Amino acid sequence: MTQDQNRIIQLLELYAGNKATATETAELFAYIRETETGQPLQERIEALLAEEQPGNQLPVAVNWNKMFAQITGQPMEQEAAIVPMSWYKKHQRKLAVAAVLLLSGGALWLSMRDHSNDPVKEKEIVAITNDLPPGRSGAILQLADGSSIVLDSAGNGLVATQGGAEIRKLPNGELVYKAGKSGNAESMLNTMSTPKGRQFQLSLPDGTKVWLNAGSSITYPVAFTGKTRTVSVKGEVYFDVATKAAQPFRVQTTAGLNIEVLGTAFNINAYEDMGSVNTTLIEGAVKLSATGSSQPATILKPGQELSMNKEDKKMQLNEQADIGKTIAWKNGYFNFEGSNVEEVMKELERWYDVEVVYEGAIPKKEFVGEMNRQLSLATVLKALSGTGINFKLEGKKLTVMQ
Repeated sequence: MTQDQNRIIQLLELYAGNKATATETAELFAYIRETETGQPLQERIEALLAEEQPGNQLPVAVNWNKMFAQITGQPMEQEAAIVPMSWYKKHQRKLAVAAVLLLSGGALWLSMRDHSNDPVKEKEIVAITNDLPPGRSGAILQLADGSSIVLDSAGNGLVATQGGAEIRKLPNGELVYKAGKSGNAESMLNTMSTPKGRQFQLSLPDGTKVWLNAGSSITYPVAFTGKTRTVSVKGEVYFDVATKAAQPFRVQTTAGLNIEVLGTAFNINAYEDMGSVNTTLIEGAVKLSATGSSQPATILKPGQELSMNKEDKKMQLNEQADIGKTIAWKNGYFNFEGSNVEEVMKELERWYDVEVVYEGAIPKKEFVGEMNRQLSLATVLKALSGTGINFKLEGKKLTVMQ
């Protein structure tokens, strides 16, 4: 049984037991969408199951009526029976949950099925002369002397030494620092940057965990020996800060937002092409202030988000932030909940390393739903095209059309 087949079985069990998360439900629905010919959901599933060998019943029952209503946003005309799902056998259908976008007023489900000798031909809805793979783990490490190391191709083990500190790359791809005893280590700064199409994980010398999204960077000393632990960031970075009450952790941004924490987990989005800097607190507490602002410092509680306007430094507090959306990138997903076309395109631009241009006005659309970040760009665009937006991908240029 393939990994994808095992995943489908797992999703069915979770769904039938009312234990599936929103993301897991979306994955399941992406596979069992209605066909383009309008074949009813139950008939489609029964047809798929008829191809499998009988026996080995899944130890749960699925309510098709409930599932249909959730997929389409409307009830079935007739009640559907609760039918047990057959267990998938080895060497049968290879499944790949490709994408799902829930749209206002309806739903679009895109699934890919690979029949070894009966490939599915999908309707061409996007003009594509080539495809681009998703981003991957990778970064560039700039050392204190200005030299750089491309971590994508660096082997595991010792990568460099700085001020007596050892820098090592672990088998899981993470970069870690083992602090040395050099007296000038605090003054030696390293910068890790992720180009478009890359993301990376780093452990700072104090044990703080850092995740960098595509097109981001962090500058930090190779040892924290002073009264504070201070780093500066650009782009989007997630922190899981090591607790050291006597040595506060501080984050600075080029926009002038300053964050002070003792021990906490939070996400900061400070891309230079955005009009604001957004800080979302996952756990713990952080204090935020803005250089040149008359506003008093703000202390965030878990689940809150603070947005600072880059122009006037005004801060706006959201007391019920969408944490799932904020850290979806770290968990391997795009979350388009409430995002407009321009916001979605910026995410694709960074992750797939493409240039996005608009032919005419920017379409006025708003999305909800999630997509796996490991999908190819063509797959993502085909899903997005279901909203009425047209795309043309030529090389690394992506044109968005009404």
